[in-house]
Amino acid sequence: MIKPQFESYRYVGEICQVKSQSIVECRLPGSEISSILAVYAKAVPADCVCADGEVQYGGKLFLTVVYEDGDKKVCRAERGAEFFHKAENPSVTPACFAKAAFSSENVTWRREGSGLYVSVVVDAMLYVYGSKQMEYFCGGEGLIVKKATASVCKSICVTGETESEDEFDTDYVGDILLHSERAVVNRVQASSGQIDLEGELALNICVLKNDESVCSYERLIPFTMQIPCDEAFGSVKVGARASVKSAHITAGTDEENGVSRIVFSYSIFAE
Repeated sequence: MIKPQFESYRYVGEICQVKSQSIVECRLPGSEISSILAVYAKAVPADCVCADGEVQYGGKLFLTVVYEDGDKKVCRAERGAEFFHKAENPSVTPACFAKAAFSSENVTWRREGSGLYVSVVVDAMLYVYGSKQMEYFCGGEGLIVKKATASVCKSICVTGETESEDEFDTDYVGDILLHSERAVVNRVQASSGQIDLEGELALNICVLKNDESVCSYERLIPFTMQIPCDEAFGSVKVGARASVKSAHITAGTDEENGVSRIVFSYSIFAE
């Protein structure tokens, strides 16, 4: 009689990846705006919930608009809007959990009555994780077996944050019109009990100088991060993405010497 024995192994793994798009709009008072010069849009994830056959997600859209008013003066306006959307996939269940990554594209604007509406297409990449199970042969009676190696991809999700600031001197700055930040991971590896990250933060600043001319500055700021992870040991494969969670810029001026000191405070989130 052949009596094989099997056992089950449960683990957390990636169930699927779901892509989705949504259009988010913000309204500005059109009577104050003669023409729009530039728009910077940034979408930040907030809630992400798995349901039957879909992922329900939301976030915040931050807009910085540089425009000319009726007197041809360069001005700046900041707006924000919350948005909610869903992406369907039959593999998603309420027992799953998801991670979201946003990007913004196709920024357009139009006039309607007394208002000016800025529309942004928000691309969402949703990574869905959940419980998986595999059965494997562990023994039996009256059997001759041929062994083979089987691989299991087990996913462990960890997150971390780091905060810092950077200072540098520039020519005299009248006003900061736009600033954008992008965090890029250059190296990531698993060490004993933690994940080590190294990357660069690309900072771009558009300023209005004292003589009403527009100037831009670019700066690369290196950063490092250590994220605790009990499963980080041996030949574990690891990947990471980073985003700027918050950024704040101030400019102190020295009118006598005609210089300004830019202070850039930021927080980076990695997962």
